[in-house]
Amino acid sequence: MRWLNLFKANLRKEYLELRRYLPNTLAMIITFYVIFLGMFAGIQLIGDPSSQDVNTQYVIVNYIFWFLAMMVVNNIGWEITNEAMRGTLEQLCMSPMGMWRIMVTRLFSSTIVNIFMIVALLYLSMLTTGQSLNIDLVALIPILALSLVSMFGLGFIIAGMYFKTGPGVSTDSPVYISGSYLCTPVYSTFSSVFSIC
Repeated sequence: MRWLNLFKANLRKEYLELRRYLPNTLAMIITFYVIFLGMFAGIQLIGDPSSQDVNTQYVIVNYIFWFLAMMVVNNIGWEITNEAMRGTLEQLCMSPMGMWRIMVTRLFSSTIVNIFMIVALLYLSMLTTGQSLNIDLVALIPILALSLVSMFGLGFIIAGMYFKTGPGVSTDSPVYISGSYLCTPVYSTFSSVFSIC
């Protein structure tokens, strides 16, 4: 019951922040839509006319998956950075639920909110291009679940870099994103973690 209450509180927080900062939310959606229009225009102008429909469908799928990956991976790093700037990070650590539970439920709630935005962008993209995708939910849900688990893990790795670097460094900079791919944890048989860099 405590997990459910925590999840509801974080889902409400995510919704209220998107509604309260509506100009920022709309600017984010418009920005990502303009990026899609640029990719679509590139296919229309440069792409092969014989495979244009198939390439357009690939671009829609890749664009939606890229948006989801970017939102999910960057979210926890942004949350920790924002909590530190507000001065409430210590309060999260001292809460009875613990910081990791709060961050996990916050990650799930923000992912649910982002999925609603992704569905809106998906239908807007299909409407713009005149292409309709055959969305098979039975095949899509297991792939999406496995993809989200790996994105959650990568997001926590990037958020952990915040604690190592401190509040003066942005956690979504290209240096840190590339560093998260370069510094791969290797688990030995004694369960100790070494970092290859």
